[in-house]
Order: sequence, then C-alpha cells, then structure tokens
Amino acid sequence: SNGIRLRKYWSLDPGRKIRLSSDSEFAEAFREVFSEAVRCRLRSAFPVGSMLSGGLDSSSIACVAHDLMATERAGDLHTFSIIFDEVKGSDERGHIHDVLGSRGFQSHFTLADGLTPFDDIDKVLWHQDEPFYAPNLFLNRQVWKITKESGVRVLLDGLFGDNVVSHGVEHLNELANRWRWLALARELKQVIETSKRDVPLREPLLRYILQMGVRPYVPEAALALWRRLRGLPATPDFEQTGILQTDFCKRTGIRERLSRRYIEERKPKSASQAHAASLESGMIETALEIYNRGCGEFGIETRFPFADKRVVEYCLGIPGAQKISQGFTRMILRRGLAGHLPESIRWRTGKGDLQWSFLRGFTAQREFLDATIKSSSGFLGQILDLDSVDQLLVSYRKGKITEAEIDLFYISVLSAWHESTFGVPG
Repeated sequence: SNGIRLRKYWSLDPGRKIRLSSDSEFAEAFREVFSEAVRCRLRSAFPVGSMLSGGLDSSSIACVAHDLMATERAGDLHTFSIIFDEVKGSDERGHIHDVLGSRGFQSHFTLADGLTPFDDIDKVLWHQDEPFYAPNLFLNRQVWKITKESGVRVLLDGLFGDNVVSHGVEHLNELANRWRWLALARELKQVIETSKRDVPLREPLLRYILQMGVRPYVPEAALALWRRLRGLPATPDFEQTGILQTDFCKRTGIRERLSRRYIEERKPKSASQAHAASLESGMIETALEIYNRGCGEFGIETRFPFADKRVVEYCLGIPGAQKISQGFTRMILRRGLAGHLPESIRWRTGKGDLQWSFLRGFTAQREFLDATIKSSSGFLGQILDLDSVDQLLVSYRKGKITEAEIDLFYISVLSAWHESTFGVPG
C-alpha cells in the first residue's frame, strides 16, 4: 500500500539508568548536554533573544547562550524581562540585574503593572483559534511584542525546566512509598533548613507518610468511606467536576475518565516512572501549541532548550539524589552550571509569583467578566451548572478570589471564544 503510516520513533524509557562515579561527573555530563541543547538552538539569520525572569531556568539559558555566542563571535544576546513597579510579589528585577551584571547582554524591559488577562482578547482568540488554558498568556504576549519590535526573530525560553530537571519531589515520594522514612526525614529536614521555612519537620513528614506511604495501599472502599465521613464526595472526581452540567458529564463520560485516572495515580510508582509520567502529560503539548500560535501573531519563533531530547533523557535517567540533595531541589542544574550562573541565582530557593499580577488584572475586569458570561449563558448552560457559576460570581464580586473562583477566568475565556466565533450570544 502507498498510504501514509504513522509510527512512533521514540518514547521515554523510565527504566534507563545513568550511572556515573561522582557528583562532579554527573554535573559535567549535564553541562555538556545542556550546552549542546542551547547551542543548536542559536542558529538564526536575525538577532537572537532569550527570556530572562531571574529564575534558574531562564538565567541558565541566557548565561550559557551568551557564553556560546561570545566564543563563536556571533553577536550579542538580547534578553527580555517583565518588571512591575506596583505588583511587588511578581517583580524579579533584583535577580534579573544579578544576571545582567554578570555579562554584556542587550537587555530589554517591559512594565506590566497595567496589563490584564483579557487585553486584546478577540485578537488572542483569533490566533489561538480555540479557548486557551494559559492564565499568564497576557504577560507572554507583552514579551513577544517587544521581541518583535527589537528585530529579534528567535527567542529562547526556559519553559519545561521544572518538568525536565525536576524538583526531586518524585524521589521524596519514592522514599515514602518504600517506607524509607528515616531517609525521607533527613531529606525533608535539609529542605526546611535550606528554604528557611519555620515549619516543624513532623508536618511535612507526616503528610508524605500518609499520602505516599500509606494511602496508596488503602482499599478504595475504605478511602470512599473516609471521604463520606468528612462530608466529601466519595471520589475526588466529583469535586473536580462539580461545576459541570450533569448531562454534559454523562455525554462525555468525564467523571469515569477522571475516576480511572485517580485510581491510576494512586498506584505506587518509582521516581523514574513518576517523572516520566509528568513529562508525558498532555499539558506539555498544550503549552507548546499555545506558545506556537501566540508567537505566530508576532512573527517570532520560540525555542525550548529544556525540551531537547538529550536533556530530557539525561534528567530522567539520573538518580533521585542528583535531583534533590543537601536540601536543594534541582541540584543537577545547580552543580552543572557552576561558573556559568551568578552564585545568587545558582543557590536561590524561591521564585517570583506571577499569580499576583494575574489577580490584579483579573479583579479589575469585573464588568467584562459579568457581560461576557451573561451574553453566553445559553451556551454555557449546555456545559456548566449555571447556579454554581453564579455562586462563583457572587464570591468574585465580594473580592473573594480563591482557587475555585479562578475557574471564572476559564469560563470567561470560553464565553468570549463562543461569542467571537459565532458572533451571537449563546
């Protein structure tokens, strides 16, 4: 037959282990594969740029890219950063300047205090061509805009660094799964000391023991009974779908699918299996699609060194103690980029929280939110329980923004997409 055949040519192998003799050998191997991942993404007929938030991922890419370009006399690397004068919890300029001060970058800044998640929503939806799951897309768009204005056509981005390098949580989970609770206690104690958190060790230790050491072995019926005694639905899938319309749940079978996933996720996994499962998540594909469409609006190409096959395979294959060690998460990156990263960045344990910027813009859009949801109520009623939506709106109007109320953002995006696509209210 001359028909087209689809064949998977590569897949992650959680069973593949990388064994080296010392921390320094692991660090050197990471530096080699990561440097190559950055180097092979620098080719461009136009100036090259890199996102720079001041966090570990973007700083690693920017510093390594700068050093490679300097060695090859390939011109200067442009950096693009978001800053805030008013939303202090999201501002990272101190760490950004630590990176910029270490080398000669061509830096670009954009002030984002006045931006909201619904800016240019019709234009965004036209380019995305579907409702999107990306609360901070409005900030990315601002960076892509100034990237285009600067003449840069290729932009390196640290997306997926958390997923690929891993914080080592899978290693802690495995220690709890295997009832190696003394080793778990030692690791957690170091994490608490390193992060300077005023938390008694017994709290996170007990949580890991119960959630990862005991719960996976408890029969499903016993867990359902325990949840009922606490006044909760028998299975968590009903909590996740409580806002959905009953007939919609029946038509799509979404509760059954979530229930199967819940049971699957409860099964004890090795650290490598859990890490591989996170890397194979559909959310990564979704993020790539959103980024590609978003960048297309501005005629730029975003490249992701952490998504390089070699980096992914290496980080998956190394022992858990290379991912979390001495109280530091992401240890392989910290060790591997010694001499590249400023020390203040290499050993930082926190990061700026863009949630504050999102919430500021989200709460400023009450009129838009009300009008959009109201105009599409007929359409939304086919998917969502409108009484539950009204309850969320009541809390939103009172300024009570919790994780549940953030669902309003996705509901409003769905409403705006419906109206922009079909041109008439639902």
